[in-house]
Amino acid sequence: MLNDRTQGQDQIPAWVDASLRTLGSNPSAWVETWAKGSSELIYTPVWIPQLSMSIGTILLAVALWDTLYRMLITGTNPIVSEVVE
Repeated sequence: MLNDRTQGQDQIPAWVDASLRTLGSNPSAWVETWAKGSSELIYTPVWIPQLSMSIGTILLAVALWDTLYRMLITGTNPIVSEVVE
C-alpha cells in the first residue's frame, strides 16, 4: 500500500517482483502485472524479505497447535527430551 522499498544494495529484476505480485492478485490482472515486469533492476520491496518471517510464524503456529492437540487427545507430552552422554 505504501510501496516501501529497501535502501540498501539489494536489487532484484522487476520480473521477480511482478511474478510474486501475481500470487496475491486476481487472475484477470495477471496480464497487466506481467507487462510491468522487465529485466531492469529495482530496489527490493520490503514485503519480499518479510515473507520468510510470515511463513515461519505460520509454521510455528501449526506446530504449537499440533502439540496442544496431541496433549489434549493422548494426555501425554509429545515432546520428549533425550539424555546426551
